[in-house]
Order: sequence, then structure tokens, then C-alpha cells
Amino acid sequence: MTITIEQITKTADICEGLGRASKAHVLRSIADQYVEKGQISSRQIEWCQEQIEAFPVEMYEEQVRKRKEWHALWLAKDEQFLKWIDFLTLFYVSRRSVPNEGHIQWYRSCATELRRQLGMYRQGLDVDLHLPRLERLEGSKLRDKLWACFNSTPLYGVGDLVSIRGTAPTFSSWRIIKYGHDKFSDGLHGYQDRKVAKPYKTALVAEVLNATFACRQIHKSKGSTRLYKIVAFSAGQSDETWVCESDIKPVK
Repeated sequence: MTITIEQITKTADICEGLGRASKAHVLRSIADQYVEKGQISSRQIEWCQEQIEAFPVEMYEEQVRKRKEWHALWLAKDEQFLKWIDFLTLFYVSRRSVPNEGHIQWYRSCATELRRQLGMYRQGLDVDLHLPRLERLEGSKLRDKLWACFNSTPLYGVGDLVSIRGTAPTFSSWRIIKYGHDKFSDGLHGYQDRKVAKPYKTALVAEVLNATFACRQIHKSKGSTRLYKIVAFSAGQSDETWVCESDIKPVK
């Protein structure tokens, strides 16, 4: 098996461009040794070959294309793109998904900083998108599941009649605090509450919110990331609250 210095340094450049700084550093060290001594060990050759195969130039070109696309969407203030960043970062800063606690902790600081940038950008400040942070979150193992949830169609729409599931006298709900984006220091838009179920046996959907802070289990078809604002009418009075999609059913 033969390998050239040019192949090693090219792969080091690709790794650096993909944010794999440690691999790039090792590859350059091996390339320097190759230049100095005129040879490297068979194990080094084998490892370098593995990196060449793992990080082809096409991968780097695809990453460059994505960066240009994200940058263009950010400058255009594309609302769907900004909502996706909001959705993605909120999942990590809210830390609601207990089964993924370790994974979330690993990405939380990155999401917090990116969310802070988004907040300033929404306020009209001239803020550049930090591409390495977005790349890191986009590369997380939960990204595809979250993307599927983000794009899934809600089961209920505004104006639908729904009812609270089950026969318990009370149910778990959410109170949403609607301040400006800059007031969400940790991304939590609200807090949990309990409501008496009887008035909500028939309620009207008034608003749908894709809010990952309420998400414990990620599932696109169970609406685990969505909340519904429902309004109940009883004895000439009305009351409203927010509930998860899994806690309501259509009125028959």
C-alpha cells in the first residue's frame, strides 16, 4: 500500500474544513514526519488511508455547499430557516428529553450560544451566523428525528373541537409566557400546570405551537413536540390552556 504526502496534506485540509481539527493535526504531523524521514510506519499508512476514504473531497464540497446555503438563508432572514434554528436549539437548551440527557448536555452550550445569536438577529442587530455551531447541531444523531417532527403535519387545526383524553379529574397543561425573544434566557417559554378536566371535555383549538421544550419523547406521528392552545366554555365563561397533542382527542 502506497500513499503520498500530497494525499495526506489534502485530507488534512479537508478534515480542517469539516471541523475535525484533531484529525487534521495528526495528519499534518504524519506528513511532516514523512518529509523529514522519507518514510512512515505501516500502521500510520493504514490509518491515513482510512482517513482518506472516510473524508473524500466530495464530502468537503457538500459541506461548503451547505454553508453557502445556510449563509444565504440567514442573510435573507428566511422565516422557515430561522424557525428551524429556534426549534433545534430550544430542544437542547430546554433539556426535557430525559432519555437523551447525556447527548443533550454535550450539545447544550453550542445550542445556547446559537440561540443567543438568533435572539439578537431577530431584534434587528447585524449578527453573522456562526456556521461551526450550526454544523455541529446539524450533525447530531437526533437531527433527523427533530427535522421530521418540525415538518410533520399537526393532527388538529385552529377551530377543531377536541377533548381531554382519559377520565382523571385533572390533567397536565402548560402556561405559556409570551415575552420577547430576548427574555428567554434558557429558552423555556412557560411552565407546567394542572387543570380541572371537566370543563375541557369539549374545547376549541385556538392556536398550534411547535415547542420542543415540552418534548420528552421525540416522535413525529405522536406530536410530541407540539402544543395546542385550547379554549373551554362553561356556564357563560371561558378558560384556556396549552396541552400536548397526545393529551387530546377529536370530539365525536
